[in-house]
Amino acid sequence: MLQSRAQRSRRAILGWVFFDWACQPFFTLVTTFIFAPYFAAALAPDPVTGQSLWGYATACAGLVLAVASPTLGAVADASGPKKPWIAAAGLVLVIASTLLWFAGPELPTACPWPSWPSRSARSRPRSRRCSTTP
Repeated sequence: MLQSRAQRSRRAILGWVFFDWACQPFFTLVTTFIFAPYFAAALAPDPVTGQSLWGYATACAGLVLAVASPTLGAVADASGPKKPWIAAAGLVLVIASTLLWFAGPELPTACPWPSWPSRSARSRPRSRRCSTTP
């Protein structure tokens, strides 16, 4: 049985609504209420530096999105089907969420950027927490 164009369009809109509804809890809960305080309290050298680093990371992510979104949107619109783009974005979300497991205090994988030893840092024991020391 063939579906009418209106029924297909309605199903597509409903699919987008459910996709957005399913993604929002991740962004709201994980990035705002769970991982941000954990990062500031457990991974950063101190809570003030942790809040600062989290703010810088959020600002950088927003800047990257602002610059990349128009280009990626134009490419996605010109390429035809949107489902491969949704699948790729979902895969990146799953991989990034899985990698959060490896962010733990005193783990070498907790901080993705290197901690460059400075002159004063060479004389004291090195912490494996994220450091802003240049």
